[in-house]
Parts: sequence; structure tokens; C-alpha cells
Amino acid sequence: MRLVKISLLTLSMMFGVAVFAQDGHEKNGKNKIEKIAEELGLTEKQKSDLKQLQADTKTKKDAIKGNTSLTEEQQKEQMKALHNDRKEAMKGILTAEQMAKMKEMREQNKAKHSAKKGERKEFMDDLNLSESQKASMEAIKKDAKSKREAVKNNTSLTEDQKKAQLKTINQDAKKKMGDVLTPEQKKKIQQKRKENKGNKDQKVQKQKK
Repeated sequence: MRLVKISLLTLSMMFGVAVFAQDGHEKNGKNKIEKIAEELGLTEKQKSDLKQLQADTKTKKDAIKGNTSLTEEQQKEQMKALHNDRKEAMKGILTAEQMAKMKEMREQNKAKHSAKKGERKEFMDDLNLSESQKASMEAIKKDAKSKREAVKNNTSLTEDQKKAQLKTINQDAKKKMGDVLTPEQKKKIQQKRKENKGNKDQKVQKQKK
């Protein structure tokens, strides 16, 4: 029987639980730019240019995802080209020194991500999901993703209507996920959330001192 892989992201996303702290990873593009600006000492013009680049890139990315005439391979190729274009545009906004600093930041984040990956694997092993549970969760995840994409690409809906429908989709997926897990597994996830919240609170207190 084929072993089904499931990421911790599937659990944390559906349960609305940040099981592992995402240090250095901001929730949206705007916060990412603010973090970069602080680290690199960007000018106001550079910040403005980066925000515009971020917005343009997102618009193009959404257009590629919403283009149903493209094959999966064609979407990947266009996404890769868009990524390369963004990198070239960045060179025109940042100085050589800032680009070098950004590369260093990326390497640091890569190392953190690798450490988190090991931590996630250890937790997933401890959760001890059955193959049937993994398959069910992945099916729920894919179904929710498909529904979200349909809502996002529905031009007849207002932004408020989209937000409402997306919230309903996530809540429905969360409930279905809960039905798949055993009480013991749910308890472990909630315990991990408490541990993570405690670590986050301690970090905030240290930053205030």
C-alpha cells in the first residue's frame, strides 16, 4: 500500500492552530517588506518600489493560477519565469550591499526552516497517524483548496462575499479534520499549541527588556 505523506501544515491550517512558531516568517507581503526594510535599512523610495513590485507580482501570480487554459506544467513554467523576473527587478531596486545582505538573510532562514522541518517530523511521528487518517486528511485538504480557488476566481463575488465563503470553507474543513483525529491526537495538538504560545510569549518578553 502506498504510504501517504501529510504535512503538519495540513493540521495547523485546518485547526487554526500555529503548532510551531513561524519565527521570521510574516503573515503577509506587507509585513515581509517592513521586516526587510528594517533589516536592510531601505529608503522610503525603495520601500515604495518593493511594495509595488510585491503587488504586481501577486496580480500576475493570481492571473496564472486562475488561467484554466494552462496545463500544470505551463503554470509551473510561467511561475518560474515570474520568479526570475522578480529577482531581476529586485536588483534594480536594492544596492549590491543590500542584495548581499538579503542573500545572507535567506541562508539564515533556510537553516531555521531545516531545523523546523526536523521538529515537525518528530511531532508527526509522535502523533502516529494511521495511513487511513493521512489519506482522509489529504483528501479534505485538496477539496478545501479546490473550493478556495473557485471562490477566489469567482469575479461575480465581492471581497466581503469571498471572505465569508472562504471562512465557511475553512471552518467546514476544520470540523472534518477534527472528526478524523482521535481524542488523544487532538490533545497532543492542543498541548503543542500551548507550548508554542508559551515560547512565543517568552520571546516577546525578552524583546521588551
